[in-house]
Amino acid sequence: MKWALNRQFPRLGFGWHWVDGTNHDVRISDFRASNNLLGWVNCPNSATERGRNPNRWCYGQRLNVNLRFSLPPAGKRYLACHELGHTVGLRHETELHSDSCMRVVRDTTTSYSMEDVYAVRRHY
Repeated sequence: MKWALNRQFPRLGFGWHWVDGTNHDVRISDFRASNNLLGWVNCPNSATERGRNPNRWCYGQRLNVNLRFSLPPAGKRYLACHELGHTVGLRHETELHSDSCMRVVRDTTTSYSMEDVYAVRRHY
């Protein structure tokens, strides 16, 4: 996760720092889940949620990584890039030849496309 935070988040114009307690934008958790998801982002009941799709936002999101699956380093970087993208509002990319880590297939792409960068910068 630190790899994506250090290498990809700055391209979107964001910084990050670790905090303890409940005052956070995104809480990152890793554990063994019984589902078939590699990772997911959700807005728990304790979070503040406003708006409707596609402009819905959540303060206090939870990014979850499922340790049940063993991924090679490139797969871990893809997953971190992909799930962090959701925390800033990026949706799944359906274009087959996209160079974005937001593609819906498991991939080794570990960066955001220029379209992703522009979308986030326009939104924020």
